[in-house]
Amino acid sequence: MDLSHITSQSLRRVLSLTERKDELVKLIGEIETEIAKVLSGGTAPVAKARPATKSSPVRKARGKARSGGLKDKIISALVAAGPQGLRVKEIAGKVGSPAGNISVWLSTTGKNLTTKLEPGLYTVKGTKPDAPVPAASVVKPTAAVEAVTKPRKKAAKRSRLAFKLSPAGIKI
Repeated sequence: MDLSHITSQSLRRVLSLTERKDELVKLIGEIETEIAKVLSGGTAPVAKARPATKSSPVRKARGKARSGGLKDKIISALVAAGPQGLRVKEIAGKVGSPAGNISVWLSTTGKNLTTKLEPGLYTVKGTKPDAPVPAASVVKPTAAVEAVTKPRKKAAKRSRLAFKLSPAGIKI
């Protein structure tokens, strides 16, 4: 080891590493002493409280509803509505949950428990409507909605031969 080329910065680094090593050796000694006391039947001293270190801010845990709570609320609202059923927005208002959550629940989990009378209108499975749903409640799509829902033209497939290699090997 050539000491003639050591800089003051590297000496400071070596000094800080040596101090850190000494602290760790002391900590290991304390841990070994505690282990020996526990194994010999003595009681281990309570660890000293370390000073608080800077950490990330603590986040509040979000409250989680119990499993199945949404199901009970939706089914009871639909049963109370009877055979006429309820719209998704009406269910959301009674249940106190977003309409999107209700819609997803009805189309996935609730599809075996509910019957879809028309788009957005559901009832409990097994109940039959007394009278047909009045036509006034059916919303006719506007021209803007129809334009959005029109099927799109399929894009032409690219041929594998569409890309050629130039002499430099770069795709064109």
